[in-house]
Amino acid sequence: MDLGAVLMGLVTAGIVKLLVMTLTGVLLVRLFKVSDDGIKKPWLLIPREHQSRFRVLRWGLIFFAVSELACGIEIYVLSHSNALLACLHSMTSSVGMGLTAIGLFQIFDWKYLHFVDTTSPCIAMKTCEKCTKRQQNVCQYRPLLLMMAALLMLLTVPVFFAPTERLHADPGFYVLPFDSLNHWYDDLMTTLRESNPSAGSAAMSTFYLPEEMLVLEFRLLPILGMLLAAASIACFLGKQEDLAVAFLLFAVGNHAYVYFEVMIYGLTQEPILGFLLHECGELFFLVMVSNLLPRMFPKGPRSSVLN
Repeated sequence: MDLGAVLMGLVTAGIVKLLVMTLTGVLLVRLFKVSDDGIKKPWLLIPREHQSRFRVLRWGLIFFAVSELACGIEIYVLSHSNALLACLHSMTSSVGMGLTAIGLFQIFDWKYLHFVDTTSPCIAMKTCEKCTKRQQNVCQYRPLLLMMAALLMLLTVPVFFAPTERLHADPGFYVLPFDSLNHWYDDLMTTLRESNPSAGSAAMSTFYLPEEMLVLEFRLLPILGMLLAAASIACFLGKQEDLAVAFLLFAVGNHAYVYFEVMIYGLTQEPILGFLLHECGELFFLVMVSNLLPRMFPKGPRSSVLN
């Protein structure tokens, strides 16, 4: 009765995962190219004078690529769960999300917000009589930002109730409603195992999420997010608001990853389904970044994301 689980795994590893790895590589290659032509889009060629604005975003994508490489080795090379690679994937994904949050904020701040970037009036000037941040380094919206940091610290607590025991796949969860097809697959696998006993190791029931990875994601990374939020509060109180925003954004990215993992694994308690949802979430994230970036530059002669 493994056929449904096998098909789910093939779709995830054979299609969605490959799309994620390909798009990650394409974005990194495009973001590392440089040109003096200011009309081209960033993954076609970044104008040289704007290279520094994309540095943090590039590092975020580099960490994301490392996480995908670790996951790819686990799937395509080892073909079984590995605690070390799973933890490497989780840690680099968290750092990548934090850096990406900072990187995207820097770009939007440069183009629209001007909270940190001082080349234009802050977007909040429409609601403020004067900008106290640029005069006294104390933004009038600081209480709101402090509340956001405090909320992030509180959001750490619910994650501690997520289970961290090794999560095994249950192929029975994916049984197809076609008895004849299920029996055909079972007979085929029985024949293969009789002729080659090692074929039994490919059963989907051997797929699991290691306890070490779940402890990292549901215990240690939330603590990291709490410490980042606390550092943000300390910087706000010390009138280091630009640094405080960076800590706050890193905490947001970290918590976004942690809560995403809680939803797909902690709530479903099914690693195969969670694996598919995880890859779909990563693909959506990459497509979102791909479609946000071209808005940062005037339109060039080419419009395709992958051209």
